[in-house]
Amino acid sequence: MAKRKNKGKNIIWFLLAVAVLYILKSGWLDNIFKISGLKEGVVTDAPLSIHVIDVGQGESILIKGPEKNMLIDAGESGNGLKICNYLKSQEVDKIDYLVATHPHSDHIGSMDYIISRRDIDIGKIVMGKLHESVTPTSPAYQNFLNAVKNKNMKIKITGSGDEYDLGDGCVVKVLGPTEPVEDLNENSLVMKLTYKDFSMLFGGDAGTEAENKMISEGIDVSADVMTAAHHGSSSSTSANYLKKVNPEYAVISCGVDNAYGHPHDKTLQRLAKNNVKVYRTDLDGTVVIATDGQTVEFKISGKK
Repeated sequence: MAKRKNKGKNIIWFLLAVAVLYILKSGWLDNIFKISGLKEGVVTDAPLSIHVIDVGQGESILIKGPEKNMLIDAGESGNGLKICNYLKSQEVDKIDYLVATHPHSDHIGSMDYIISRRDIDIGKIVMGKLHESVTPTSPAYQNFLNAVKNKNMKIKITGSGDEYDLGDGCVVKVLGPTEPVEDLNENSLVMKLTYKDFSMLFGGDAGTEAENKMISEGIDVSADVMTAAHHGSSSSTSANYLKKVNPEYAVISCGVDNAYGHPHDKTLQRLAKNNVKVYRTDLDGTVVIATDGQTVEFKISGKK
C-alpha cells in the first residue's frame, strides 16, 4: 500500500511541475504581475522624452534624448508646419537622426517639408533597405528623394542590429526587418529604445509576418511601452507578439473617425486582455512619455 501511495504522490508532483513549467513558459504570470523596474510618477527635468505627435491618420514621433534628438516619420503631407512648430515648442532646432520607417505617405508625407526647412539642422537621414523588386513611385516618396537631393544630403541605409546613440546610455536599436521583403508594411523598420530601466518599442507599420520573423530569430522585443504598429490595425500586434513584448503601456497613433477603422477592436481587446494601458492620439491628442530611466510620466494634450 505504501508504494501505491508514493506512486500517487509522485504523479501529483509531476503534474504540478508540468503545470508550473507551462505557466512560466506561457508568460501568464508576467501578464498579471508585470515585472518592471519602472514606476509611474512625476518626472522633473526628464533627460529623455518621447513625443507621439498628433498628426491625424499617420505617425510622427520625436525622441528628445539626453544629448541627441531623433524624429521617426512625419505623417501625411500637410503636417510639416505643425510638426516644425511642435519642434520649436520643444526647443528642438536639430534633428540628429531623421528616420523614415517605410515609404508610405502617412509616414513620410511631410518629410520633404522638414528637410527643406532652413531653421532645422538635420544630421543624418535614415531609412531601411527596400527589396530589389520594389521601386516606390508615389508623389510622397519622390518629394522625399528630391528634398534629400536638394539639401545635398544622402540617405543612410540601416538594418537589423544597427544602433543610434542619443547620449548617456540611451540607445535606439533597429530590430527588423532582418532582411528586405516586398511588402512595404512588413518591410517597415522596427526599433527599440533603451535607457536605464526604461524601454520602448517602435513598430512602424510592421505586421504579423514581420513580428513572427523577429520572434523566430530570437530577437528581444520586450519593452515597457510600445507603439501599436500600423495604427492599431488587426494585422499587427498579434497575440503571440504581444506576449513577447509584454508591455505595460501602448500608444496608438491614428486619426479621429478614420476610414480604416483604426484602432481595430480586436487589437484593443488583445491589449486589454494583457492588462496594457492604452493611449490614443485620436482621443488624447499628442502623447508625451517623460522618463529619467526609473520613473515614467505620461502627459496628454487632449483633443480640442
